[in-house]
Amino acid sequence: MRCLIVCAFLLCAGTAFAHDPGLSAAQIALSDREIQAVVTFNDRDIAGVLGEEPAALRADGSAAQQRLDKLARRVLVLKVAGQVVASTNVVAGVDQNKNVEF
Repeated sequence: MRCLIVCAFLLCAGTAFAHDPGLSAAQIALSDREIQAVVTFNDRDIAGVLGEEPAALRADGSAAQQRLDKLARRVLVLKVAGQVVASTNVVAGVDQNKNVEF
């Protein structure tokens, strides 16, 4: 009976795709007056989204930085009572570990 259950499970199994859970993170800090959030991705993941090489993201004054800045506004959206709350300070950059932080 167990063999039959295992075989049925294997025949019905689908395919799922996911990324390594260690490649991205979000840190959110709440206070009385503000919410601070830092969202971190591996540079290869963001380079793929932007159609760039990872090294281009780390180049000073690159055109990729403009695209990172634009993407930064879409990485995390905060809503209160169904209304989007505008961010006051949004920045994007690559840290010393080759992670892109927004």
